[in-house]
Amino acid sequence: MRVVCPRCNEVIPAEDINVRENVAFCRACDEGFPLDGLVGADAAPERVEKPPGTAVIVDSDPGRHLAIMLPTGGVPCGIKVFATIFALFWNGISWSVAVAAWMDDGWTGRLFVIPFCLIGVIAFAAALWAWFGRTSLAMDRSNLIMQWRLFGFTRRKLRPIEDITGVALAEAYRENDVPRYGVGIHLKSGSPIVFGSGLSDEEKKWLVWEIHDFHARAASARNWP
Repeated sequence: MRVVCPRCNEVIPAEDINVRENVAFCRACDEGFPLDGLVGADAAPERVEKPPGTAVIVDSDPGRHLAIMLPTGGVPCGIKVFATIFALFWNGISWSVAVAAWMDDGWTGRLFVIPFCLIGVIAFAAALWAWFGRTSLAMDRSNLIMQWRLFGFTRRKLRPIEDITGVALAEAYRENDVPRYGVGIHLKSGSPIVFGSGLSDEEKKWLVWEIHDFHARAASARNWP
């Protein structure tokens, strides 16, 4: 079984895996990761049934199509609150300074505050995404489509299903230097697609199993003579 780094998707060799200490060291990232939650790219994850009370919607026709819709927002409440407070604080200061600079006739001051206002716009968009963003996944025998939608704005990522090497938990972000994991779709090239970091551990494991199972069935169907 190969163990892959949850950050860069590089294979971690056996000599860099310490089972006794429960640590795998990635030389590419120059960082160690706990073995708990790391799954080999070519290993089958444990089967997990749908957790009771989950708001995640899964529509599956085994081997033909799979659709997953995450609940609105989909990030931890603490992240939502922090993003909102930061956006309000940053925009309150930067736009107050911008108005004062605009009242002045000097262009130097006006140009100086532009980057800070842009950061404020990005922070505000991030806060809106934390509360109202929608994440969805669609797979058939040929393609994987990830979609992130906020109001009328949509971002899509399309990958051929043959590009998938495995499905496992992968690092989504860090909070106080502690890695937070989401559902990771590992690819032959590039970093894994990671989503659902705000879901419960059982929901993440369930989605890992659902995606892995569909991918395996779809591969078998394509290879069937």
